[in-house]
Formats: sequence, structure tokens, C-alpha cells
Amino acid sequence: GGGIVNRNKAVSSRTVVRQFNGYSLASTHRQVAMTVRPNAEIDPVTKLPIPLIAIAGDDGLDFIKDNVSSHFGGNTRDIVRIRGIHGGQNQLKYVDFDSKTHAAIYTSNYGSGTSANYKLSVSKVPSGSFDDANTYSDFQEHNRRIQTDGNVTIPKLQGNYIYGVISAGGNGRYAVRTGDNASSGLYQGALNIIQEEPGKDWQQTNFAANSRIAYIASDYNSGWLHGNIKRAHLASTDTTSLNADTLKPADTTLDSTFATSTGWSNTADWTISGGVATCDGQNNNRFLYPNVMSYPIGASVVVEVTITAYTSGTLNVSYDTGNATSGTDMTGTGTYKFVHQNSGNNMVYLRSDSFIGSVDNLKIYIADHDRSLVKEGLIPYGTITRTPVATGAELVGYGGWTSANYLLGNYVDADDDVGSGDYSVIAWAKTSTTHTGIIWSIRNPSSASAGWSQLWVNNDNIRFGQNVGGYTTSNTHYHDGNWHCYVGVRRNNKVLLYFDGQLSNETNTSQADPGLNSSSQYRIGNHYDGNHHFQGEIALVRYSLSAMGPDIVQKIFEDEKLLFQENAKCTLYGTSNEVKALAYDDDKEILHVGTSAGRSDFNRLNRINNTTTAVTEAISASNGLIAEQ
Repeated sequence: GGGIVNRNKAVSSRTVVRQFNGYSLASTHRQVAMTVRPNAEIDPVTKLPIPLIAIAGDDGLDFIKDNVSSHFGGNTRDIVRIRGIHGGQNQLKYVDFDSKTHAAIYTSNYGSGTSANYKLSVSKVPSGSFDDANTYSDFQEHNRRIQTDGNVTIPKLQGNYIYGVISAGGNGRYAVRTGDNASSGLYQGALNIIQEEPGKDWQQTNFAANSRIAYIASDYNSGWLHGNIKRAHLASTDTTSLNADTLKPADTTLDSTFATSTGWSNTADWTISGGVATCDGQNNNRFLYPNVMSYPIGASVVVEVTITAYTSGTLNVSYDTGNATSGTDMTGTGTYKFVHQNSGNNMVYLRSDSFIGSVDNLKIYIADHDRSLVKEGLIPYGTITRTPVATGAELVGYGGWTSANYLLGNYVDADDDVGSGDYSVIAWAKTSTTHTGIIWSIRNPSSASAGWSQLWVNNDNIRFGQNVGGYTTSNTHYHDGNWHCYVGVRRNNKVLLYFDGQLSNETNTSQADPGLNSSSQYRIGNHYDGNHHFQGEIALVRYSLSAMGPDIVQKIFEDEKLLFQENAKCTLYGTSNEVKALAYDDDKEILHVGTSAGRSDFNRLNRINNTTTAVTEAISASNGLIAEQ
């Protein structure tokens, strides 16, 4: 009962068909999906095609099959079931069918009752019941945990829990609503669009790294993130120029110059006077920290400080509730900059280990965002300009690169090293000048001979590759003042360079390890020594430890080029990232996304329309007709 709006609300039971062979183990059915497959049998009573029905419940996914069974005089339909390896501890909440392949898309967990779902699985209709495990076996045949926390598979969702999933065009494209539980708030929700492709990663077999995902929120669009993504930078819609002063909160009263002690707290050994903060080094573990600012756990935070006087001891930064963060030791005068994820108690501290000296110009601010789930933000050096990529467009390009203006980030050798494996880099850039300029690189800034990998322009050529194993060069007219998509790929003993979706050149290599070491850095906009700045604008820079084939490169280019057109919109309308409802119109090929600000309508990754009436419950769309609540 309760009408159509309550058709997917939890109830104790529903009569779905009059007679069937088999039964559901679950007493609670949480969502129902239905599809009609090609060449479906005709019901002998209704004379209509028999639908395939999937029921998400507290014990698994039940399929009421679309064939007439021979049981009981030919009037029944068979039920088959997929259960997780934890049996009754597998509550399913959301289910839909891929509109082209008719595979089932569903969510589950390891809990019961009202536990939130954090697993996204896809399965073709099985011939018989079976218990599934956390495996990937084939295209649209997998049971994967893709939440943002630990123990995850590829790709990862932006948001810790799933609140809805639908087919978004079929053939492996899905839209997912995500968020977090009320007590945590650590992982912001977003619109997640997943595209699964046939085949596996070139080297891995335990996950579908041939998949990609895009995160869309109210203030950014990540672009497509392929496979085992490690970084996703320059995806903003904010036109504010980027530097330490613009990134700090506008309403802070923190006096970074120490002309006063406003906004600061300190333990014994520290005093603030005469435009500096001074530590006498009498003890270890003595702290200086802001009392008017907090930083979310998981946020990438920059600490910038100048040691004006130094006698002895060590000063370091704590991003972890007072514990010293590795790599932040300071033992001499000079200006230091660090960026790390905050993992403690929402505070960031300067920490003295018997440090005797003084500091000034202490600034603490959120880094320029990494939109991958790695969350390794970038430090702005100097001032980086940000302007719309086209008149009226939302996405911005980053520019103003010089020897002093660039972006720098951490390289984590244990997580980011390509070794002898495959990897790929994607970036959009525009310039009107023939020059030598670095778009993206990983290398050790203190050693010209150390290992490196980079993507750059070199006079009339574009290049991608590494010092060991080689790079590939393409003579390409990149300097026409328009935005172009650069994709570099290393796989199967080749380095390949794509320009605007097409293979531009390839070079046979040894698949050698480039020798990146732990002192390497991510750098965007200029060379490791400050030379060869890019003379133009850059956007949507991504780095992945997965390689992609030419078909994927072409698809990414075709989808993303829409974001670089005049008046192109790419975000959820309004300021809320909490998606309330999803619907896909297969006839018009439009994804409808509802939030408290209204409905955003997307063609691929491009928002083509919006309304301003809040959506709170549901959207339904077919052939241009839209109903919402």
C-alpha cells in the first residue's frame, strides 16, 4: 500500500507474481527493478512480453526470471538468487538493470537492518542460485567494494556510503549517489558516474581497472579518472587567483605575522612578542597552533613558516594530534612549506623537539585540491591565475606560470612509483606560443640525473616519457590558442602519445623502471629547476597507474571536450553536493540529478540545463517527459 511514491519503501512482504518456482529468503524487500529483454517470452495470459524482475532484500538479490517454467502446469516463473558469502548478513538496498545489457546493478553491505550500503556489484542474470565473493571475473560480472575507506577495489566512490544507483545510458555506465553517515562527515558526497569497459587492466586481474569514474560536485568536475588513479588536479570552477593568502579562510582572525597573538594558542616554552613566536627549547613536545581554525580530517593542508632565528633542536609539523609528521623536520633558518593530510583532531601544530629559535609568517591553509581519493593537494608557489576555459564556462584553466609561479605536491614512493609497470597521464592545455614548457612531471628537484617522468612541449613537438626507457615525440600543431587534450600512456613496452583523442606517435621502449626516488615531487607548470615554464593554461591533470587503450582515450576526449565550449557547465547546480534523486532518460540520453537546489541535467559530463525547485524524493524521466518530487 501507500501509492506509487512508496513502491520502493521497505515492507514486510509484497505479492510480486501469482505463482513462481522458488521463494525469496528475505522477509523484507527494499527495492524492485524490472526490464524487458529482447526476444522475451510472451505471457500466455496477458499476451505481453514477460518482464525480468530483480528484488533487493535483506538476504540477497532475487531474480524472478522472464521465462515460463514447466513447473505446475506452465504457469510459474523460476526464482534464482545471488547471496553474498556472509549469507543473511548481506542487506541489499538499491537495484537497477543496465538499460542495454540488462545486467543487474545492485548495492549491499555486510550488515543487517538499516546498515548503509558500501558495495557496488554487477551481475548478468544467473542460470541458478549461487553465493558470491569479492571477485572480479568479467565485464559486468563482479562483486566489488568501492567505498572510499580501506580495503577497496577500483574504481573508488567519492563518498563512503551508497544511497542510490541507476543505469545511466547502458553498456556499463552507471550513476551513483553517495555520502557519509551523520556521525562522521569525513567523505563528502557527490555524483559519481562510472563507466565499465570490457576487459581487464593490462597487468592486474583482481579488479576491473579498465573502468573509469568521474566525480561531479557543486564546485568541481574531476573529468574521467581511469583505473588505478593516483592524482586528479586542476579540476576547479573557482576563478580566484591561487596563492597562500587567497587559500586561507576569508573570515580568519589569525595573525600570521605575530604582530599580535590573535588567533594563537601555545604551550610552555613558546612566547609571542615583537613580531615573532619564540621557543626556548626547555622541553620536547611543546606546541604552537591556531585556536580559531580547524581542518577536516583527511583534508590536504599546507603549513608555510619562516624560521628567522635558529640555535639548536628540531622544529616539525604535526598533522596527527601532536605526533611529528615524517618529512617535516626543520633544523635551520629559511622558509619551509609542507603539505599533508590532516589525520588527527582537526588541528595542525608546530611542534618543538627542544627547538631554540624564532618563527614568523606562519600560514596554514587548505591546499589546491586533489580530486582523486588520494587527496594529495598541491602547494601554490607564487600566484597562479584561474580563468574560465571559455566565455561563460564553469571549468577554469590555471595559468600565469613562471619560474616562481608553479604547483608542487608530494610524491609517495610506496604508492606512486610506476616501476616497470604501466601508467598514464591526461592533461588539457592551450597556448599560442611555440616554446619548451613543462605541463606535468615527477622528478627529484635536487638531481638532474635522477629518474623522471614528464609530459611537455618542446618547440614544434609534444613529448611524453621518462629518462630510462625513453620518450616519444610528435610534431604537432599544439600552439594555435585552443584547448587540446594530451594523453601519455606507457604499456606493453611502448610509450604512446595521443593528441585530441588520436594516436600522435609511439615509440618502442624497454618498459624500464624510470628510477623515481623518494625525494621526487609532483610539479605542474615549470621544470624541476624553475626553467621552462608553460606559456599558457592547463586544466584537468590526472595521473594513473593503469594504462588505457586507444578506444578509451577517444571516449575520454569526446566526453571532456564539451567542458571547454562557450557557456559549458560542468557542476551540480547550487551549493549542495547531496544528491537526492537520479533518473536517466534513455531516449534523450540525459542524466537527471536532483538536489536541494534543483534538478541538474547532464549530457555525458556536461550540465546542459537546470531547474531551481528543490528535489527531495524522486525523479522519473522518459522521452523528454520528467516527473519529480
